[in-house]
Amino acid sequence: MLKRAGQDTLASTWSVILDRVSGLWMLCLIGSLGAALSAETLGKAFSIRPSVLAALALAVAALWLALPWLLPPVLRRWTGLGKRWVGPLRAAAERPDFSAQVGAQALASAAVQILSAAALAAGALALGVHLSPAAWAFAMAPIFLMAALPVSVGGWGTREAAAAATLALFGVDPAAAVGAAMVYGIYGLLQGALGAMAFGMPSPK
Repeated sequence: MLKRAGQDTLASTWSVILDRVSGLWMLCLIGSLGAALSAETLGKAFSIRPSVLAALALAVAALWLALPWLLPPVLRRWTGLGKRWVGPLRAAAERPDFSAQVGAQALASAAVQILSAAALAAGALALGVHLSPAAWAFAMAPIFLMAALPVSVGGWGTREAAAAATLALFGVDPAAAVGAAMVYGIYGLLQGALGAMAFGMPSPK
């Protein structure tokens, strides 16, 4: 019974970890594709030939895309420390429907990231900032990554700093970039308030 409980705890832990890693994986993948599509603008900003920058970004995107399918052979050969701890992950990777599960997870993670980027773009649009989808595909990666760093509360401050630095590459005024990031942060506050109200409502009898 205790062994089964330990296995369930490990599986639950991996479920949470993989959920976070999946979001990071797709964020970096979309960001790399956005960098390739925005190579002309970014190349001028970083003094890099657009063709070289696009090639590098596509190579990184291809590597990120291949990472989940590199996992099974690595786990099959895992004999080092933490062998028991990676057991649930190995079992999942050896399932016959592993590829289908990765594909479904990729689609779900992509949808989450695209909707988040759309919300950020909508906040910017309300402040008069007009950028292409490719620009937002690139900008969302550094902005959301900085917001996720455990050095602020709810991403406030780091998100705005990243927005000012990243969107400046596309000619966006820092004040407008910070405003767009703040509008995005307000979305989260409103969602949290609605959730708190839902928990505070009396249960049906």
